[in-house]
Amino acid sequence: EFTAPKQATGLPLSPVRRLAPAEVKLSDENSAAFDPLTGRDFERMKTDIAENGIIVPLIIRSVNDKTLIAGHNRLRAAKDLGLETVPVQYVEKTLSPAQEKAFVIKDNLLRRQLTAEQKAAALKVIYGQEILAAKHGGSRKDAESGSRFTVNLAQKIAEETGLPTGTAKRYIADIRRADSPRKTPPKPTGKAQSSAASQGKGK
Repeated sequence: EFTAPKQATGLPLSPVRRLAPAEVKLSDENSAAFDPLTGRDFERMKTDIAENGIIVPLIIRSVNDKTLIAGHNRLRAAKDLGLETVPVQYVEKTLSPAQEKAFVIKDNLLRRQLTAEQKAAALKVIYGQEILAAKHGGSRKDAESGSRFTVNLAQKIAEETGLPTGTAKRYIADIRRADSPRKTPPKPTGKAQSSAASQGKGK
């Protein structure tokens, strides 16, 4: 047993064990949370694992249910390299489907180079209701209350995902902006159209 490097926060995990890759079960839902690494990125991971081993253990649902929660690319690399065992940690409490999905997303946010759009989409899955809950009203009091809410939520997201607080605030703003209905400009009245037409003729 040894102390594992930092994982996504919030779960009680067992000490590190060793498990044969063939014993690890895959979940279609967890596998689909993010696109797998491909090309040079995956080859670099394989090279690193071949030289240094798997440093960050895979996360498994439980001792009795060996479904993989986090570490899909590491498992693929281990199979490609023919490793006999991989380091794993078991979750020591039962997770709801929503809790498991949130952990998968947070773990990937910590470990992968994602585009801004992918990160915003991932954060909306986990925090969407909270992000959209506070809408700034027209009064100064409403604006101040909404601002405090945003700061507190950004700090929470930063603590749980490892993103900088300022970055979390930007994603909150982007998600709210994308969710706001776009205003359709008013159609010109007949009088305005007539005036525009007459101005055009005068040129």
